[in-house]
Amino acid sequence: MREMSYKKGANGSRFVLFVDGLDEITNKENRDGLIDNLKNIQEIEGPQRLRVLVTSRTETNASIIAKIAQYPCYELLPLLKN
Repeated sequence: MREMSYKKGANGSRFVLFVDGLDEITNKENRDGLIDNLKNIQEIEGPQRLRVLVTSRTETNASIIAKIAQYPCYELLPLLKN
């Protein structure tokens, strides 16, 4: 994955970046690159201005698990049936 160019957002603005389907990126280098780019963007903006929410199926790749382990991870449970 090529390195992403990013310009800092407008002063005072706050935003959330949603990335759905991390597990659907089958190429490991592309997936690693996306995780690195998201981390870089968050470091530029700071956690007070930018929240990043990434969805994925349960991950089994050890290197990906190591990269995302530093962030809060949550498991969504199925809705209860009546």
